[in-house]
Order: sequence, then structure tokens, then C-alpha cells
Amino acid sequence: MKKSILFILLLGITGTMSAQTFALGLKGGYEAAMSYNDLLNTNLVTSSGDQIKSGFASGYQVGAWMRLGGKRVYLQPEVLLNVKKASQTFNVGGSTYMATYKTQAIEIPLMVGYKVLCVGPLAVRLNAGPKAIIDAGSSSNLNQYATVLSQDFKKATWAAEGGIGVDILSFSLDLRYSRYLSNSYSVTFNNAPVVNMKSNKESIYLTLGWRLF
Repeated sequence: MKKSILFILLLGITGTMSAQTFALGLKGGYEAAMSYNDLLNTNLVTSSGDQIKSGFASGYQVGAWMRLGGKRVYLQPEVLLNVKKASQTFNVGGSTYMATYKTQAIEIPLMVGYKVLCVGPLAVRLNAGPKAIIDAGSSSNLNQYATVLSQDFKKATWAAEGGIGVDILSFSLDLRYSRYLSNSYSVTFNNAPVVNMKSNKESIYLTLGWRLF
């Protein structure tokens, strides 16, 4: 039944996009990451009273996008370089540890969009879709405390993303919300995994795009 529904939806999207249009462009913008590297109900393995102060991460993304579709429905794959920095303070066993992070990733969103308003050179869009995230050299100085705390970034993970956009002539402005669907890294304490860790990051993106053709 689920496969049948998915097949019908795909046919509907394909039919709506039958009058193909093609666009290629560049984009860049700002990211504000919330709940960055957070731990839920923090208790590092067996130690009690240990705490983590969540860091707020800000960063940027740059890349290219392609749009295929009809007058209303479109498919927009993107390839983006995302870079951001954050800092945290860990209190473990009465000791304080400072950690700074720099994450670099190749992000590949696959957005399905719908133009809710088209008036002359102006279009207002809604879009949503999955996003693949591939680590491209993230680093953390937390590993300098490897005898107590250490961190490993995952090679790849997934996120869900959605938002609203406005097209005016050759320019586009997008506001999106993104959330990781799984942990993007793992932390160990005294060589044991932090089992109650929650590293799902939530981000807000504000980007400006330029259509080349």
C-alpha cells in the first residue's frame, strides 16, 4: 500500500513537471545552529553532577543549485560547502574542559518545491526534502583530553530541511529550517560511550541565490 501511494505521488510530480524548465545558479548565506552539541539529561556514564554548557554555532554555506520543473512544482538538488564554529565548557568530575569545534561538510539537499504565488517576475515558494551531509574535515580540540573525553565525527549522516523562498528576477532569497535525523558525532568519557548523548543539531539558514541561466 505504501509503495503504491509513493508511486502515485511520483507519477503526480512527474506529470506536473512534464513541461520542463531548467535553471542553474549559485548561492551563499548564513547559518545559525541551535542546541549545538547538546547532551540530554546529562550524566556522563557513571559520574553524577556533570554538566555541559551548550554552544551556539554560527557559520556559512556556499555552493550551486539546479532547478527542474514546471510552472508550479519543481525539483531542486544542491551541492553546498558548510563551515561553522562553536565552543563549549564541560564540567567532568570537578574539572573544567574547554572545547572548540570547526565543522566542515559537503551538504547535498534534494528539495521538492511548490510555487504558491507567481506574479510577473515574482514567485513565492515552499520547499522541503532530505539532505545528505558528508564530513569534509571537521575537527575538535576536545581530543586533547583523550584520557578523559574524546570525540569522533561521523563520515556521513542525514537531515530533513524545509522552508520558504522568494524569487525576484534572477535573485532568490531562502529561509530554511534543518534538523539532523541522527547523531553527527560520538563522545566517549573514560573510554566508555556517552549513552544519553543527543547531538541532533537544529539550524536556521538565510541564503541569497543568483540564477546564472
